[in-house]
Amino acid sequence: MAAAANNVTGTVSDDEGRPSIFELVSQQGFAHALRPAFFHIVKTLAEGYPARWLPPFMYRNFDEVYLAFDSLVQWHYMLTRGATLSEAFYGLERVTKNGKINTNRVKVSFILSVILPYLTTKLDKVHKTESDKLSGAVTNSEQDPTSCRGRNPKLVLVFIKAYPFVKAFLDLINLICLLRYAFGYSKSHHLLFLSLGLRLTYASPSRAKFIQEKQSELFSPKSWSFSRFPTLLLRSLGESVLFGVEMGSFFVQFLDWWYNDRRRERVTLTSLPVPPALSEADQNFVAITPQEKNLCPLCRRRFKNATALSTSGLVFCYGCITPYLKTHGKCPLTSITSNMHHLIRIFN
Repeated sequence: MAAAANNVTGTVSDDEGRPSIFELVSQQGFAHALRPAFFHIVKTLAEGYPARWLPPFMYRNFDEVYLAFDSLVQWHYMLTRGATLSEAFYGLERVTKNGKINTNRVKVSFILSVILPYLTTKLDKVHKTESDKLSGAVTNSEQDPTSCRGRNPKLVLVFIKAYPFVKAFLDLINLICLLRYAFGYSKSHHLLFLSLGLRLTYASPSRAKFIQEKQSELFSPKSWSFSRFPTLLLRSLGESVLFGVEMGSFFVQFLDWWYNDRRRERVTLTSLPVPPALSEADQNFVAITPQEKNLCPLCRRRFKNATALSTSGLVFCYGCITPYLKTHGKCPLTSITSNMHHLIRIFN
């Protein structure tokens, strides 16, 4: 569907079979958006219907659950389309630099395409946790499963300092590869493809015929034998994901048009409802004397990394309010339901 739209909009590259730079960047952005979208669905179900729709471990161990789901879906697309889901969405496939299909290299690229994002996500979480501990933002490391407790402090410090530079260096190399591809000096647009001797090209007619044959098997009752049931079930899952993404993209565009052009009302500060006034007991409870205005209500010390809680308007130390919200889920003074998204860092 997306490949057909490319022909209409005229974004096809002048070189036959060579995707344009816009298609490559778009498919990369599409691939990066899949995980946050899936996480939002799991988080909504876990918070709204914790015991009805999905087991609790799916939210606690989301990275591993998504790794298993992503592996199944991407493996299906590698077998049928020779590309990942995002690449297949734009009608692309992976081939060697001379245009031939090398199954072994494609399989190796599949493993790296699934494992590398997972490792990057884990390293990002560890880096954030250890950086917060170093700045005094996290006071109780035992509450965070991504903490590097028990490790050599010097190695942890080296990791905190070096990891951003390593990521920036790899991003720079990928940018250079993309620029070389854009100016015609390279056939590979990414470091992963360059190291494996692969490139992206438009799906060949033989590939399209092969996909059509595989899709027709899903709607044939004779194909659903007991021995082929697991394979066809996996194939159905993969095809349903792509169909859902395509239909979902059009549905989101429709909602955007409907909301912005038909149903949106202008909201001003004067049209917002006035919040109810605090009761006398609440006013006495949250009253802060002039001598305490520069002290954190939790630790009773001067603010360290001052952070405001938007639900109550009170200011705390970031290292004090963070573990409290994770444990209690409310403002420590007003008891208003709050979470980490309501924190606003104050920079002097």
